[in-house]
Order: sequence, then structure tokens, then C-alpha cells
Amino acid sequence: MLEIKNLTKIYHPKGGAEVRALDGVSVRFAEKGMVFLLGKSGSGKSTLLNLCGGLDAPDGGEIIIKGKSSKAFSQSDFDSYRNTFVGFVFQEYNILDEFSVEENIALALELQGKNKDRKKVAEILEKVDLANFAKRKPNTLSGGQKQRVAIARALVKDPEIIMADEPTGALDSNTGKQVFDTLKKLSQDKLVIVVSHDREFAEIYGDRIIELKDGKVIDDVVKTRIQPQIKSERITQVGEHTIAVRDGAALDEADFAAIRAFLKKSDGEVLIASGEKEIGEFRKAARIDADNARESFRTTDEAEILKRDYRPEDSKFIRSKLPARHAIRIGASGLKVKPVRLMFTIFLAFVAFTMFGLFSTLMFYNKNEVMTETLMQQKAEYLQLKKSYTITSEQYENGELSYSMTYTSPTLFTPEDLKAYQAKYGADTFATFSYAIPSDYASTNDGFSIEGLGKDSGFVQPSILRFAEIGADSTAFADKLLTATDLSALGKNGIVIPSYLFDRIKQVRLTNASGSPVLLTDYNSIVGKNLTIFNYSGGRAKLVVKGVYRCDLPQKYAEIAASEKGDPTEVSRLIKEVTYGMYMVPLVGPEFYQEHAETFRSYTIDTRGEFASFNNEQDTTFSVVRGAERIAESTQRFYNFAAYSDRSSIFQSAFFDEGKTTLADGEIVVNSDFLIDMIYSAMSSEYDCYSDYRTARDFEKSVAERLAAFRRLKAQFDAAGFQLEKAAFVDQAETPVTIVGLMFCTAGFGADSYVYLSQNDFDRYAAEMRAKEPYYSVESTKYRFEADAVYDRIVMQFPADRATVAEFVKGAGIVNPTDDTSYAIHFSAGDSLEMVNSMVTILEQVFLWVGITFAVFSMLLMFNFISVSIAQKKKEIGILRAVGARSADVFKIFYAESAIITLICMVLSIVAGFVICSVLNNRIGTDLGASIFVFGPMSVLMIVGISVLTSLIATFLPVYNIARKKPVESIRSL
Repeated sequence: MLEIKNLTKIYHPKGGAEVRALDGVSVRFAEKGMVFLLGKSGSGKSTLLNLCGGLDAPDGGEIIIKGKSSKAFSQSDFDSYRNTFVGFVFQEYNILDEFSVEENIALALELQGKNKDRKKVAEILEKVDLANFAKRKPNTLSGGQKQRVAIARALVKDPEIIMADEPTGALDSNTGKQVFDTLKKLSQDKLVIVVSHDREFAEIYGDRIIELKDGKVIDDVVKTRIQPQIKSERITQVGEHTIAVRDGAALDEADFAAIRAFLKKSDGEVLIASGEKEIGEFRKAARIDADNARESFRTTDEAEILKRDYRPEDSKFIRSKLPARHAIRIGASGLKVKPVRLMFTIFLAFVAFTMFGLFSTLMFYNKNEVMTETLMQQKAEYLQLKKSYTITSEQYENGELSYSMTYTSPTLFTPEDLKAYQAKYGADTFATFSYAIPSDYASTNDGFSIEGLGKDSGFVQPSILRFAEIGADSTAFADKLLTATDLSALGKNGIVIPSYLFDRIKQVRLTNASGSPVLLTDYNSIVGKNLTIFNYSGGRAKLVVKGVYRCDLPQKYAEIAASEKGDPTEVSRLIKEVTYGMYMVPLVGPEFYQEHAETFRSYTIDTRGEFASFNNEQDTTFSVVRGAERIAESTQRFYNFAAYSDRSSIFQSAFFDEGKTTLADGEIVVNSDFLIDMIYSAMSSEYDCYSDYRTARDFEKSVAERLAAFRRLKAQFDAAGFQLEKAAFVDQAETPVTIVGLMFCTAGFGADSYVYLSQNDFDRYAAEMRAKEPYYSVESTKYRFEADAVYDRIVMQFPADRATVAEFVKGAGIVNPTDDTSYAIHFSAGDSLEMVNSMVTILEQVFLWVGITFAVFSMLLMFNFISVSIAQKKKEIGILRAVGARSADVFKIFYAESAIITLICMVLSIVAGFVICSVLNNRIGTDLGASIFVFGPMSVLMIVGISVLTSLIATFLPVYNIARKKPVESIRSL
């Protein structure tokens, strides 16, 4: 059954010499019988028992269990070995206080994966004289009763080996005798190995006694029976010094003669007793049984011990399986240990899990889905698109790229873009324009004011924001006309105004050029009337109203507008609705744009995406000369340089030579302001040119007027014999440059620092600057402004099906790799959604890191809590390991404890997450008509996932530390 070969165990105490607790011990045990391990403290007897029971691992040698060597055993194999074949009985009983007697005993069965067999438990209790004790708690039992419970627990799984370490050490002699009586009875069909220091008990109960000293076996004896000599029917001699007489009254002379002969051999005192008690005590002391055979010990001959051949299935181990209910019960008991620490742990974990729940709503936030839902819920009449292009900005440090970012800038659609959308979405698709080139730096057009309007107290001043160009074959507004208007005959100046604009004009009252009021009653009353409009730069035009089309505010906004008062949030929504919609966008014909282009078109350009910025420290001095005389000078320092390309017809008209289209080497284009100032400075003392100078510099004038004034000024400049002298550009004296054009730039503060060069000059200069400047930046884009780009919006009837809307939303922002352009959906909630998207991006990071921080804290607190709980449960761990529980069962206990804490936090976090998201949606989502923070199943799963992960990590680390310990280490700490 059990054999040990050359077992060695060496301990290495701190600061001391190594101790050889066992030194090459080899023993073969019989299948049954009671074996005592004797020896003084430190002899190695308990170490030998621990190694035989798999509670500790040897440093050398092997243990053979039913023919199976322990050399390849893992700790889990040793655990399973104890669970299958070994029942342990300890000096300190080691039963679980929170379990009843019955539960303590049944635990051994359940660890083997068997059902709790109450009948078997009752039988075992009766066998150890504890019948009717099943429901008792350990704290109601005496020491002897507890020890018998421990024996019952060892017996219930029917082990083949029972190992007892000083089982009577904490008991009185009478109780100890009862325990040994029980063990002796069990040894009749089991192997019982007992560690004891009591030689008397060992000799009385032991079938074999193995004595150790200094880690070696010094004596190994087995009990034997010496048979008596029959002298007569009534006289038996036991050994040489004892004679037994039966039925003394019937002795005859021959019997007496035998007794006299025995007595004559004795030189000393002879005791003769006839009392039953005295005889019993003598038999016990002399170890003489009822048959008058005497017990004695002789050296063990292990060759006499039968060595069986075992099949593989004989040594098959049962892996322990601690029932979940026991794990939860033991784990839950630890929650009472540190209540304040527990509450703090729960609070931090609750906050952490809630943060992760909110983070999940942002992580799963789908801006396309939210935008689609918002657009669908707004029930807009039109879907509007705007165009932009992507710019890449790169910053260099010592020739190496140090930072890069991309951003977008608005631009205009071309007629080709419009045709493409019409081909895909129908001829009813149309475009709007405002004669402005969009810019992120400055507003180049604030719409068109209407001359002659009275004072307005409303929230939105009636004006014209843009014009909607309607083709001759368009039917987009055929069913919206409120007047008998031929949309194909609008001509160059005809407009059809929306009904909202008509109502507002009527409300504030309109006067004609002479100051007389224009009587407006119904929609037809304004047909044929003139409206004079003007923009911020002074462009002015007289237009003819040819009709009115239906475009009214939704009821919820109409009530606010009519009341001229309301909640600021509602008013803000009203203003957005009006400015983003078609409410102040008249319809015009195809001839309208060109007719008024010179009046209203902006010559301002957005210069981003093509300039390289350098830390230039050199000035360039430009001079005006006449003959040999130097008349005026102007010094400029350029920081932003670009190679000129044919971006648009706007620049063609800004060259001095109106037919010029490109820049030759040595030619530059500069900002208009300083050039106009320098020319005027040279001429002002001799020529009357102030009027043209003032017009050219007047920002209230249209660009067309300013350019025309400059050309008159330049013509006068040339006719008077003045010339712009070539200048040494920056620090390249050998490459003089000549100004050949000007640009009306609104790139912001420092506009004079922008300059265009030829491609060759730019490349050469940029290479030189990059070689000597440690820091510089470059902006680049594939986009080039097209000459016929005029439309600021593409507008179509709002799609009836969600799929089409979703398609538009999905495509928004996707950059065309050919020209870096993309489109966006233009609607009233767009800015709010962009803000929300940005907020989501920020909050996603905030919630993530806050959640991680709190999770780490809660993990550490839970780790600490579990560690304290482990320290409090060393007894339970030791008991379970001794009975046969594996490390996994220990983990199960403490994970159950952690899981209870986690479950509380998880439920609280799910409720909190739902409530917080509902509040946020009420505050933010109401404005957009859509839910932003959707706390759904995925968010719940995120909380569950992070909760489980946190509890696993917090439990695994401390349990791993205790699980790595050998079972004997846990038992020693009891």
C-alpha cells in the first residue's frame, strides 16, 4: 500500500545551519495494522508523517502509493492523494467551527465529489460513539468528542490509510485511551499510522513501532505473540517467570507438584493473586492475553510484508471538488472581520465600476447612429451638405518631424459636384450660394441686409442668408409655390422669397426708396415689389420679388417667435432653426449668380494648406524709384511662403497684368495693404490720388471696387514714371524679386507676412531655410480652389428612408484621397453634435482613467481585504488542505468572498449608471432629439466584465501566495 524509499528532508532556518529532519529513511508499510512513530521532539517523526501524507514534499527519495511513485507528483497530485486514500487526525482536532458535526464529517465526502450521505454520516458517528451529535456545533463538544468527530471525518470517505499526529496530546488519559481504542479497532482493516511520544500506549496498541532519532530510524519492531506451555489441564506456564492456574479448587497432587517445582526456581519474591481485578491488571501489565499468550516485540522483517501488484486504476486519484455552497459560506464569514474596511472597499469599487459603465456608453457611442437618429427625429424638410478639405500641418525640429496634425477648412462646391448629386439623388437637388469663400479665420459674408426695413424686436433680424439656384427643369418647389410664379422666368434679378421671410418683412414693415411704406397684405401683394439688398463690404443690388414659396417655422418655434420671449435655450434653438434652414433663402434663376458676382463676390481667399512657415529673421526692403531717384521705401518681413499655383480666377485678376496666370522666377505676389500704402506714399505729394487710395483700402467697399480703384492708382503710378524696384528677397541678394501682383488676404493677424513665389524660388528658398532654421512648419493639402466653385451648400429633399440618411451620415467626413475633400451634413443640431462628439472623446478618456484609477484602488483594497481574510482563515485553509482540498478549492472560498463584495458593487453600479445616463440624456439628448448615453446590455456587460476581472485579480494574488505554500505550512500556522 505505502512505501517510502530514502526519504530526505532538509530545512534551512534563517541564520542557522541546515537541519536534516529526515536522512535517507526507508520503510515499507503493511496493508493494515497500527503503526506508531516514536521519538523525541526533533527526531523527525512528524516530518515523516507529513511526507507520507503528502502534506510536505521530500528533498530526496520517493513515496510509493500502490505502486505509483511520487517523483512526478505535483502539489495537486498530493492533494488528490490525500483526498482519495488518506484520512488525517490532528492533535488540535481541526474541525470547522461554523459547520455542524454532520457538515464537518460530510465535507470529506463532498470533496470527493460525492453527495452528502446523511445515513453514512450517522453510521460513522455511531461507530465513534457520537450518535445523535449530528446537528451539534463544535463549540458544544468536549475535547474528546471533537477528536472523535475528526476521526469520523477521516473515516467517512473510507480511506485506506489513517494518519494521526499526536491525536491524544490535548486529551486526558481516559479520553486518550478511548481515542486509541477507536483507532485500534479501525486498524483491523486499515493502515493506521500514529505519531506519538507515549511509548506505553505504543506498546499496548501498536502492531509496529518505528523509533526515530536525528532523522534516522534507530529501531523498527513488530509485535509478536509467545504461546504458553501447557503443564496440565489446569496449569499453563507463560514464558519463564509466569504461571497461570485455572480452577484452583480442583488441583490435584500432580498440579501442586508442578507449582512447587516452578516456585523453587525463583530466587526472589513471588506474588500469587487470586482476585479478578488484580489478575486483570497483571495481565495488562505483563501483556498476557486471555489465552495466556504473551505479547512481545521483535525486529521487523520487511520481507514478511506482502508486496502486492497494483493495477493503474488502483492508484487513480480523486480530485477534490469543494461545493460552491461551502465556499460561499466560508467566504461570507470573512465579511464580518473588518466592516469599516469592507464599506470603504465597496464604495471605491462601486465608483470604479460606475465609471467604467459610463465609459462603456462612450466607448459604444456611435456618432453616426446618433446623427442618423437625430436627423430622423428632427423631421427636417431638406438635407443640406457642405464641403471642406483636409490640411496637414507638420512641425519640424532640426530637420526632423516633431509634430503632425490634420484639420479641415470649409470650401465651395462646383457645378460638377452639383451635377453628380443630381444624377444620384434626382434633379430636384439644388445648390445655394452667398458669394463668399468660406474661411475659418474670419467671416467673409454675414448675409445680405434688406434696405428699408423697420425696427425689429424679434429674435432673428429678417435678411437674406443665401440664394438657392433653381434650374429650369427643377420641380423641387413646384408644389410649394404660394403665388402664380414661373420659376423658369426669374431672369437675372428675380427672386422668390420664403413665406417666413415674407411674414417677417410684413411684421417689421418695408419702406420704398422715397421712404413711403409698402403695403403688404397677402403673398401676392409683394409680387413685383423691389427689394434692395447690400452686404458687409458695401455691395448693393435691386432685386424684384417674383413670388413666395412655402417655408414656415414648425409650430413649436412659431409660438416662441410670435411671443418674442422665451427660455434662452428655446430661443437659441429657434435662431439655429432659422439660420440653418431655408427660411431666409430666396430662389433665383441660373443667370442670377453671374449678374451680381462682381457686386458681391469676395476676393478674399483662405491661404491655409499651401504655406510653409519659417522663423525668418531677415527683412526685405521694397523701393519706389523714378529714374535714378528713390522716392519711397517699405520694409517687410515674410514668415509664410508658398509656391504660386493657378488656384482661381480671383488671383488672375489680382495680377498687375490682367492676362498673367503664372509666376516666373524672381516674381512675387504680396498682400495688398502695404503695396497700396507704398504706392500712395510715392505719389501723394504730387498727384491727386487720395480718392482711389481710400477706396482701395476701404474694407467697407466690395473687393471689386477696391481692385478697380487700385488699378486706377497703378495706372496713374505707371504713367507718372514710377517703378517698383527689384528687391533683394530676404537674404538672397543675388536673387532680386519684383512685385507683379497683390492678394486680398484674410489669414488673420500678420497678413503682410504672406508671400507667393514661383515654384523654383520656393523650393530653393525653403531648402536654405530648412538647412539653417531649427524650427519650421509646413501646411499641405491636395486641394486647390477651383475657379467655378461657387456653391456653399448642396440641398435636397430629406430622404424618406432611414437607410439613405444613414448612407449620407456614414459618408460624411470621409476624405477623398484624390483632392483631400469631404462633405458634412449641415443642420441645426450639427454644432451641438460636434460638441457632444468632442465631449465624448474627452470624457471617454476621463472616465477611462478615472475608472482605472479607482479600479486599481479598489483592487488594492480588495486585495488587502482578502489578505486580511486569509490571515483570519488560516485554520480553515489548513484543515481543508489536510482533508484533501486543492489550491483551486482555497481560491474558490476567497473568490466567493470577493464575488459577494463584487456583486454588491456591480448591482449598485448598474443602477447608478442607468440613473446617471438618464439624467445626462435629459440634459443633453433633449436638445438633439436623440439619446447620447445609451446604457444598454453592452454597458451592463462592461460593468460585469470589469467587476469579475477586478475580483479575480484581487483574489488571485493573495490566494496564489497562500496556495503556493505546502499544506504543512498552513497547518503549522493553526
